[in-house]
Amino acid sequence: MKQSKAFRNGYNAGDFVSSALSGWLFAICMMLVNEGGGIEALVDRVAIFTRTPEMIALIVGITLFFTIGFSELIVLSPYGRRIVAVFLLVEYAFFAFAIVLSIPAAISEIAVLSAFLILLVPIVLRLVSTFSEGKESAPVEPVSRKKGCFAPVLIFGIAVSCLFGSAIAAIGVMRYLGYSAPNFDFGIFCQMFANMAKTGTPVTTVERDGLLSHFAVHTSPVLYLLLPFYFVFRTPITLAVGQAVILYSSIVPLLLIGRRRGLSNGMLILLSVAFAAYPAIATGCYYDFHENCFLLPLLLWTFWFSECRRPIPFFLFALLTLTVKEDAFVYLLIFALFLWIAEKRWKTALPTAVLAIGYFLIVSHLMKQNG
Repeated sequence: MKQSKAFRNGYNAGDFVSSALSGWLFAICMMLVNEGGGIEALVDRVAIFTRTPEMIALIVGITLFFTIGFSELIVLSPYGRRIVAVFLLVEYAFFAFAIVLSIPAAISEIAVLSAFLILLVPIVLRLVSTFSEGKESAPVEPVSRKKGCFAPVLIFGIAVSCLFGSAIAAIGVMRYLGYSAPNFDFGIFCQMFANMAKTGTPVTTVERDGLLSHFAVHTSPVLYLLLPFYFVFRTPITLAVGQAVILYSSIVPLLLIGRRRGLSNGMLILLSVAFAAYPAIATGCYYDFHENCFLLPLLLWTFWFSECRRPIPFFLFALLTLTVKEDAFVYLLIFALFLWIAEKRWKTALPTAVLAIGYFLIVSHLMKQNG
């Protein structure tokens, strides 16, 4: 017996919404193709069109035509839903591309981008429901305790990381004491942390030609996590040492993920050495302090809580990752694609992608206004 909420051959309310939205978008795209002019011209044209019954009937007619046509396609063809979903995405891409080519200064960019994001949500939901197969995969089971005690491996990994981290911290301290650390960028962060300790604001006078918040150049609220330590040790050496400590703390979530993924203790030991000695991990510290040192540990902790299926700490660390820098949203967006495509966890992937894109749009707008 069929469910009462479904129509014939499984046709449902989602099919109707996607068909109607596709028809409406097609009518809007036709206006853009015929006369162009970007969003300002489009708003004026819609205002003119809605004053005459003929034009209202035309827009409604096009919308109804696609609603009925796509609805029949979904009912009659086993590939109907996929065709409608792809067509809807193509329409949205054309609509967005045509609009952003000409956004006048009189219209708020953040309002336009927010509208795009809101309009994209039902399209993404439609694509997810159409192409996703099955429910979210089960969490990866932890390995058996028979493979050996994990504590000695974790201690070894921390010890190796402390050894390499100490060497990296020493290089940073010697660069500062030997007057080898330049103003760009170490001088910027030194002055910024000094001002943060005094006033709480990340302002500098060396980054541009006047007093300016560093967040107008790179939005990095995560730097406040290091401020309590700077309160205790008010010296640039705190930044050089803190960077190494933060970076090499990544060994803990890395080993936890490896353990959960089934690596033996021997492989975890090799992984610890490979991580600590990997040049790409350390060489980023050779040019003194930067906020990017937070990226690796925060991302790995995000991955770990994703493995454990713990949504609250997962989204907390995902948000912390976004606060490292305005371009950090790219990492979360790629991870969201991994969750969707590789693990079929679209219920986690979709809000992660929306969080990443939404944060980027808001921060970009604020930087554009104040930078």
